[in-house]
Amino acid sequence: MSIDKARINSLARIHLYLSGIIKEQPDRIKEIEKFLHERSTKKTITKKEKVTFDIFSFLAEKGDENLKVKLNKMTLKELRKLVTFHGFYDSKTIQKWKKERLIQTIVDGAVLRTRKGSAFMQDSLDSSGVDLSKMTDETKSIETQKSKESLKPEEKQQDEGEKDV
Repeated sequence: MSIDKARINSLARIHLYLSGIIKEQPDRIKEIEKFLHERSTKKTITKKEKVTFDIFSFLAEKGDENLKVKLNKMTLKELRKLVTFHGFYDSKTIQKWKKERLIQTIVDGAVLRTRKGSAFMQDSLDSSGVDLSKMTDETKSIETQKSKESLKPEEKQQDEGEKDV
């Protein structure tokens, strides 16, 4: 590992400057040692703090509007914890964000993650693409009846087309 000459000269000038200060003001040596020690120690990597509020189960049970209301009651610190814990945004710029932007990021991230893979879960959708899992039994039967009625004219056209051939 080679250090370029400009950097060596710069470090030598710093060394001379500090030695001059120490000779003139020996009482400042502790201040300089503290400064150099703080600069030389590596920053410790902080672990993600556990979050007690489960946004995904809350979203599934009560929907995104109620999630926004719940998040609006939280502090900025709690919202930032949620964003970093779930990895909705990687940059440290979230420290500057306002509450509304943090809430929107959390809601968008939670909704996207809950919908992830939904293309493969066609069991809860009927043939018209209506999500039956979020409907009451009465509404399900009405929606299924509508979708069956809407398919009947198409089936008739297909049957007639096959007979003509």
